[in-house]
Amino acid sequence: RFNLEPVIADYMEHLARVQQNGFLLSYARLCTDTRPRPADQGMKGLDRKYPTACEFLVRNFIASSKPLPEPRPLSELPPYRYFADIGWVSLHSALGRPEDDIHITFKSSPYGSYSHSHADQNAFILNAFGEGLAINSAYREFHRSPHHKEWTWQTKSKNALLIDGLGQNPQDMKATGKITRFETGDRYEWATGDATVAYQTLQPKGRVHRVTRDLVFVDRRYVVLRDRVVLTTPGKLSWLLHAEKNLTWDAAAQRAFIRGAQGKATLVAQLVAPGKPWRGTVTDQFPVPVDPKYVSGEAGSEYVTSEWSNQSHLTVESAEASDDFTVYAVLWPDRSVVRNLAVKLTDADTL
Repeated sequence: RFNLEPVIADYMEHLARVQQNGFLLSYARLCTDTRPRPADQGMKGLDRKYPTACEFLVRNFIASSKPLPEPRPLSELPPYRYFADIGWVSLHSALGRPEDDIHITFKSSPYGSYSHSHADQNAFILNAFGEGLAINSAYREFHRSPHHKEWTWQTKSKNALLIDGLGQNPQDMKATGKITRFETGDRYEWATGDATVAYQTLQPKGRVHRVTRDLVFVDRRYVVLRDRVVLTTPGKLSWLLHAEKNLTWDAAAQRAFIRGAQGKATLVAQLVAPGKPWRGTVTDQFPVPVDPKYVSGEAGSEYVTSEWSNQSHLTVESAEASDDFTVYAVLWPDRSVVRNLAVKLTDADTL
């Protein structure tokens, strides 16, 4: 769901003042979180706050001579942006109106999975109508906790692919991806990510020949994915999808359904992969649980910004090994309950 935290809103307002940028101020004012901003919290919990309240006070004092600019509507900005230097793509249908917006982010980055990055080349996130639907799963109780290392860092916690159960090597500067196409037209925005190098990091040398994903945002209304995987020796492919809760799989229809945690939106994901049988499993448990001290509130209560809860995870795995996969998916977010999509693949490989 859209949740601009007070610490981020405060920083955006500061940047708006320093840069004299009305768009940044408009973004800051999207914050509806009523918790105190860092500069208003005084010295409480100083040992665990970062940045500290004192840092915010000093920073705001330094910039106080600059006036706040006039806000500018975010709708004046392009609804899409390709950040070529870091390999990120952001797509909106109604930028600046979270309750009406469909927002997709897609990543294939030359910076690998090192430091604050995760092993998530060619992964995507989809939020719509104020709800998180296809989410970036997992938490971070503290740096390098078991949950953080063995789930949050890992490809298996993302809306991505696995080859024989393996993804990309975490905390590896060489586990890179790249955006090879960003194209816009009257009815679409089209990004292609190449994560071949990232998947090679956990496979025998020379085995992974190609792992690419095309993501097309059509009419700023729905998404089409195409995954192409080519191996030199046969293997099984897994297609992953994660949600906060309420994730189901219809095996007969090869279709996933997500109902947003707040009940404001749904997502139906129709897989199309002719000629290959697939098996789907759903769980609502983390393979590596969140530290129980944090779940109970015994630890972290001073700085945790939300509630800990289990999430839903779908794994759709090919029933048979192959050295060549083409998998399509159509993702349709909606305010109402849409469970059926009429999708077919023609002889010319056209959906």
